[in-house]
Amino acid sequence: MMTRLPPRGGRPRPAVRCLLSATAVTALTPLAALTPLAALAEDAATALPRLQVEAPATASRTAPDAATRAAELEARLPGSFVVLPAAAFENSRAFTLGDMIATVPGVYAQSRFGQSETKLSIRGSGLSRNFHMRGVKLSLDGLPINTNDGAGDFQQIDPLTLRQVEVLKGANAMSDGVSMLGGEIRMESRTGLSDPGVTARAETGSFGFVRTHAGFGVAEGRMDAHLSATLSREDGFREHSAHDNKTFAGNLGWRVSDAVETRLYLGYDDLWQELPSALTLDQALNRPRSTAAGNITGDQRRDITSIRLANRWSISLGEATELELGGWVLDKSLYHPIFQVLDYDYLDGGVQAKLSTATEFAGMSHGLTFGVRLAGGETDARRYVNIGGSRGALTAEGTERGRTYEAWAEDAIGLTPALTLVLGLQAMHATRGYDDAFLSDGDDSGEARYDELNPRLGLIWQAAPDWQLYGNLSRSAEPPTLSEVNPSTAPGFADIDAQTAWTLEIGSRGRIGRLGFDVAVFESHLRDELQTFGTITGGTTTINADRTIHRGLEAGFDLTLTEALALKASYTWSDFRFDDDPTYGDNALPGVPPHRVYAELRWQPAPGAWIAPNVEWVPVDYAVDNAESLDAPGYTLLGIRAGWEPVSGVTLFLDGRNLTDEDYIATTSVAPTADANAALFYPGNGAAIYGGISYRF
Repeated sequence: MMTRLPPRGGRPRPAVRCLLSATAVTALTPLAALTPLAALAEDAATALPRLQVEAPATASRTAPDAATRAAELEARLPGSFVVLPAAAFENSRAFTLGDMIATVPGVYAQSRFGQSETKLSIRGSGLSRNFHMRGVKLSLDGLPINTNDGAGDFQQIDPLTLRQVEVLKGANAMSDGVSMLGGEIRMESRTGLSDPGVTARAETGSFGFVRTHAGFGVAEGRMDAHLSATLSREDGFREHSAHDNKTFAGNLGWRVSDAVETRLYLGYDDLWQELPSALTLDQALNRPRSTAAGNITGDQRRDITSIRLANRWSISLGEATELELGGWVLDKSLYHPIFQVLDYDYLDGGVQAKLSTATEFAGMSHGLTFGVRLAGGETDARRYVNIGGSRGALTAEGTERGRTYEAWAEDAIGLTPALTLVLGLQAMHATRGYDDAFLSDGDDSGEARYDELNPRLGLIWQAAPDWQLYGNLSRSAEPPTLSEVNPSTAPGFADIDAQTAWTLEIGSRGRIGRLGFDVAVFESHLRDELQTFGTITGGTTTINADRTIHRGLEAGFDLTLTEALALKASYTWSDFRFDDDPTYGDNALPGVPPHRVYAELRWQPAPGAWIAPNVEWVPVDYAVDNAESLDAPGYTLLGIRAGWEPVSGVTLFLDGRNLTDEDYIATTSVAPTADANAALFYPGNGAAIYGGISYRF
């Protein structure tokens, strides 16, 4: 529910900055609370059985391993999820988010032009967004990297620093307090415990791609640390698509006692990224390397520098009770020459707490989770006339303000040894505001408030030791982001409602002999779906659609054929469409193909050597506008990956992509109605070969 509030005049109050200062103090210096909490943990008299799988005694409380996490999630999530260890993607050109999760069904993650910028959609979330991100929570080490309004960029994600990636689809992320339609992608960093020693890596490949990486992990006594740095650059497949990235990541862990552990994280990113334009379909298929002249003369690009400081605590209050505390602060600057020069400075952050406990009541086991997250921030936003990529006359100035407060509770009730009932409830209060300081063209100040309540009901049936059936019914809600209520191409504060949905999901996962599987079907009924039209290089507008339906099937399989041969495959069917819309009837919603198949056959002829041909197949065309008047064509891409470990610690790898050099559409923007000359298409990269060497000791 949205409530319009009267605009606030003048410059913003310092409340948000005070919140962020408190965030840093609360997150990074809770030492005063440690002594009583630790004492409580040592003196706890009740020892109740835990629902989670116990990690080894030497494991980190703040950084559980992939196997432990997968077992925990399987026991309490009545829906589809995937946990990917780094071994699944690290011996390849794992540069974008899509590179890491390409095998996951139900996920659409396509780079616009081979860079980190990705169109990300899970079950149709953020379906029309072809830049930045909405509809999915991205978290790093259990703490959000989205800004407080739910928007996000991808430059903070360095696959080489990660030890695992979790994809929690839809309501299966509610245990982390997430109410977005797409759920959560949760990434965990390497630590001194998980990756001790030195790692060095160098790789090169097509279109001038070069990347170097170095990491160092150490564990001594109750302390451990991990530091890493990555440098990458590329000329790009298309004109005006070069990038130059520098990232640094580090974390320091301290096991204060057997009951208390803390970990401090520091991340630094420096991104310089040229932006080619969207093309017409004819241009994209016949002149895919080209870009619009205006992108070159205007030097359209994205320059981002960010520093992120975060802290995470795990405190055992007894064998069956655990308290997690965390906080984060993000300081980011964006210099973004597009149709105008956007010059934004962000200060964002928050705190969160989560209490998990297991108990017995009325003859049934209960796995209880309670959580709260407070996030806030403000952005000093200025726009200028774009003169060859430099600032011209000032055209807009103001402060964007956002706050999102979330609280949630969940109970996994063991009705019988084989049947678990999951009940959950999430509450959200959010505000979005803008204080206009450039009044010569009128006062565009405004503020809106959103209050939502999202229940969840789920069941898990352990039909056999290695086979589960699951189902859940849930509600999701997403307020608009600040860029949607304060669009750069339209005057005034936009009157946009939150997107809400009811979703039913049913599925099964398990293993039968050599076959592992996870198959799910879902249907979501949405109100006020957020649609963004236009391209980032030309300005955008966001509206609410009325009623829409998202339904689909997600199937993931892994089959061990022989000791040396294994097949991994995924299939996604997506049927997203309007529901009796006055203008578009039951037309398909644009932007994502209805069918996608990915398969990889891995052959290991000898220890330490492997080769894996793969295919990505989009068999049918799909609409790029609401009127279904223009389609993007399907495609078939063939690739191959290979690796060899000639001596212990040294790995050589090869990654070949689009080996038939097919001209295809990687991703699109969308429009209400489009003609054949609409510039909505981003061509995929041509044939490419990448190779590298990594050394670990």
